[in-house]
Amino acid sequence: MSASLLELTVRDEVPGDVVGSAVAATVAGLGMRPERATRIRVVIEELVTEARQREAFPNAPDTIQVTVRVDADVVAISVIDHRIPVSSAAVRDLPSRRIAALGFIDRLVIASHGRDGNTAECRIKFDQMTHPHETGELQLPADIDHATDEAADQLLLRTMTTHDVDGFIRLVYRCYGYSYPDSVMYVPKAIHHLLTSQTMRSVVAVTPTGEVVAHAALTTGTGQSRVPEAGRLVVDPRYRGHHLAERVTDLRQQVAVDVGFAGLWAECVTNHPASQRNVSRLGGVEMGLLIGAGPADVVMSSLSNDNQGRRTLLPMYSVVTQSPARTIHLPFEYVNTTSMLAGRLGLERTCVSNLLPGQGRSRMLVEVNPDVGTAHLRFDRIGSDASQRVATELGELVAFELGTVHVDVPLADPAAAWLINALERQGFCWATWVPEAEEAGDVLRLQRVGEHLVDVEHVQCATVHGEFMRDWVVAQWHRVNRPG
Repeated sequence: MSASLLELTVRDEVPGDVVGSAVAATVAGLGMRPERATRIRVVIEELVTEARQREAFPNAPDTIQVTVRVDADVVAISVIDHRIPVSSAAVRDLPSRRIAALGFIDRLVIASHGRDGNTAECRIKFDQMTHPHETGELQLPADIDHATDEAADQLLLRTMTTHDVDGFIRLVYRCYGYSYPDSVMYVPKAIHHLLTSQTMRSVVAVTPTGEVVAHAALTTGTGQSRVPEAGRLVVDPRYRGHHLAERVTDLRQQVAVDVGFAGLWAECVTNHPASQRNVSRLGGVEMGLLIGAGPADVVMSSLSNDNQGRRTLLPMYSVVTQSPARTIHLPFEYVNTTSMLAGRLGLERTCVSNLLPGQGRSRMLVEVNPDVGTAHLRFDRIGSDASQRVATELGELVAFELGTVHVDVPLADPAAAWLINALERQGFCWATWVPEAEEAGDVLRLQRVGEHLVDVEHVQCATVHGEFMRDWVVAQWHRVNRPG
């Protein structure tokens, strides 16, 4: 989790509009449009009012904590109080929820976290904060002339700087037009922040005149700083066929080694196997299948784009530094597959299948990406209410008509196997295993596929093992969703 940009300790005598003004000024400095800054100010002032209306405990802090931070491509604003705990029923009727539902912010979660108090967290994506890049280029046609070997040999490979941001955005336009699934990659201020905060560590290939023609990145999202996503690989169609993808990913791998990451995580496209082969070349292992995790309208210049619905991605993992032996908690049905994957990666894991229920209250973070059609629920702590918390969130997410919902379950928690079994009854199945995703160890990502048409028929795999994992996950998906 990133450091706070703003931290306020607010006493009751401080007017709410003072707090709202401070928050609005902070997010405006990040590039939020004035009308959006005004709307978030309205939400924050209402949250402060609601917190003050709750009865205080005699010896508990009577102040309210307000923080603003940036998590990857999201601005998160938290309002925390230590007064009478809020209930799920009461939360649904709060005015702040109705204001948020009008589109003032992208996501609002209000919950009681025991001794940690009541927390209301607002989340706003960076792409909602700035206008799209205005100097884009047209997507290149499939029959574009390719660069010569001499031109490819003259390319300089190096780490990306903020001076390359405009060139990178033009590269995205040349390859994808407006169809790149991560809309943040069209927003200069967002990319600038990702680079300066080192939330994204990028490498590029540039021509002698400074034109960016290839890019690859390591991105550390919320809760996954030990295992960044190795992605955002974009190669100018004119320079394909010169092993440029391999060259930039080799440099990216060296960056990962230098930083000391535990491993790398990649979501490979399945309309062609080239990216999978590139990850396999560096020790990557196919870990599952993300069914319908990508939007159907992504179009890649000069590559096959056959699909029959939302796109399916192939998750892969590669070890960067040696990790300790760990005990993980899994249902019996998943033990053999996990042990096999651990062997392929050279990781020492002891699997325990005791179905111990969670205790106390859960801690869970919710992220929604309406542009891509996905939601991500991450458990920090598995409590006795974990399954019900997920069910409640699913009910609130119905309006988004999502393609898929992912849940990350920390496998170091003794209640992990119990929760996984409970979530299977809600239609969740294996999506992927992510070793060393957290300080405490591994995460199992589960998936619940929505009602949209999804494409698993055109999934191309680079290896026999990839085909096995594809077929196994599809079988698990059918198993948890079979009638009766």
